[in-house]
Amino acid sequence: MADEGGGRVKDGLNLRPILAGARPIVTALCRQDPAGAGDGDVSIVKTVWWAAAALMLAACGQGGGADKSDPYAGLDVAIENWRGAILKGEAACRQPDGPEGPACQRFEVACKVESPIEEGEHASGVSQKVLAAITWQARDPAMNELRPASATAVFSRSAEGWTRTPAEPVNLRTCAAA
Repeated sequence: MADEGGGRVKDGLNLRPILAGARPIVTALCRQDPAGAGDGDVSIVKTVWWAAAALMLAACGQGGGADKSDPYAGLDVAIENWRGAILKGEAACRQPDGPEGPACQRFEVACKVESPIEEGEHASGVSQKVLAAITWQARDPAMNELRPASATAVFSRSAEGWTRTPAEPVNLRTCAAA
């Protein structure tokens, strides 16, 4: 369907100005490499790659700072720091990399559950308490193969942020005391 001006009309919308506005973008995406070092396909790939990278960076920035209304804001960072502490502190993780990769790998939070805050903890400013368990694969030096490993910790949130203390092992499916 066409209007009197020769533009295409779809559902009452004249597409000519929209298509005309898109033309410079399409032309820029398809132009040859300015240095003449490659063909147009390389230029398109580079452009698409940079556009995708920019979108990913923009998505990362959506989180901004910690949301004060979220009682668990910053817990993910505390758990990631815990993973770093495991990598530095566990003897199995300090081994050299093997043929299957790093000595410790495949980290996963197995469970997280809110823990009750005790009276003394309220008085010291604890506002949230979470029990978490993390699992990973660690190379057994005697057998030279990956074996399952886990750790459990209690994260307490106060005005200073999240703190971590070791906890007794739990059932990794339910986070209940073992």
